[in-house]
Amino acid sequence: MALMQLITRTLSDNYFRQRVESREHRSILFQNNRFLISRIGDVFNPRTFIFQNVSTDFKFESFTMSIGNSSIFERDVDILKNVIPRFLSTHTHNNQTTHLYKFPLDEIKFRDLIKIISLQHHEIDFTISYQGTFSQAELFGEYIYLDNQDRSDMAQGQFQNKFLEMASFTHQITNQQTTITLPFINGLTNGLTNGFILHGLSELEQVTLKLNGNQRLSYNRWQLIASDSMINENTYYLSLGNPEIFSDNFEMALNLSRIDNITLELTTTQINQNIKIACLIPNILQVRNGMALNKFTWSTGTLSSGVNISHNVPVPSTNINWLKVNKLLEGDSYCCVNLMEIHSNNEYLNCEKCHKNFLLPITKQYVDTKHKCPHCKQGWDNSYKKIYVNSN
Repeated sequence: MALMQLITRTLSDNYFRQRVESREHRSILFQNNRFLISRIGDVFNPRTFIFQNVSTDFKFESFTMSIGNSSIFERDVDILKNVIPRFLSTHTHNNQTTHLYKFPLDEIKFRDLIKIISLQHHEIDFTISYQGTFSQAELFGEYIYLDNQDRSDMAQGQFQNKFLEMASFTHQITNQQTTITLPFINGLTNGLTNGFILHGLSELEQVTLKLNGNQRLSYNRWQLIASDSMINENTYYLSLGNPEIFSDNFEMALNLSRIDNITLELTTTQINQNIKIACLIPNILQVRNGMALNKFTWSTGTLSSGVNISHNVPVPSTNINWLKVNKLLEGDSYCCVNLMEIHSNNEYLNCEKCHKNFLLPITKQYVDTKHKCPHCKQGWDNSYKKIYVNSN
């Protein structure tokens, strides 16, 4: 209930209302395996991924938005193609085929997505996963330029934006009757959800969802059709609250943090098929002091607040020894990575170049892998790898 109330009252619904001086459409080219958002405007809204002259085996698999070293959200393109109308359009010109993929801005519920002017200390980019080849790729979008006063206010302000994350995994069906324990529920998505998307599942005859061993819902093939759960012949949506897939209303949602075991029992006449199971969950992107961080993370198995262990943060090297020292905090008491105050007895790191203070564990992981300060980007030498405890 506390999470639901926090999601409901967040500032995320107060969409971008600054005074706009001008707008400009531009494309960001795919270079060095990513679309890097340039800082020519104050806000950037992505619109379309464009892949030109694609090969016959080309397949756009997924994309991930990252701010700095943290993955903010990821989307499985195969699922989006089946649940979003007109998500993909294909065009042939001069014997060359071009694919256009609509950026799911409305489905993410995250309008005015990238407040560039508020993220001075981070690179913002989109990485993609794909198969096949293309001659050129671009991310087409809209840059927004603000009034001078609003630009200054946004650069120094604090923001919270609610958005929808998608958590998914793949499972291979090898028998006509299969029981799947959803492993990601106790990992990535231990929060709220309105339901589950099942994709790539042919000839589904029966599906039963059990929560802690108790049946929550059970449909045969005809009941799936009658309840509008069948999106197409191999994609289904099992609603647990709001029947709208991309709804940001979680008043009737299932609180997964109270469920220890979730299983799906599937009956199908077709075996040896790989299916994808996904659910949408709410999160809040916090922006403060030029830095950004998701408020909630589900990667540790329990819901936590103010700490984000990104999906793609490398495992820290174990051959680096850190010395723990008691030392009262000096200077800035606000961690610009975790977006939290450093309190008494907290463990923290201090950069000897820019003198910023940082909470653990994200900064330690970053230093262990990047060997530089997450704020000033200067080298973090092994000679001063000390963990301080904020006490005498």
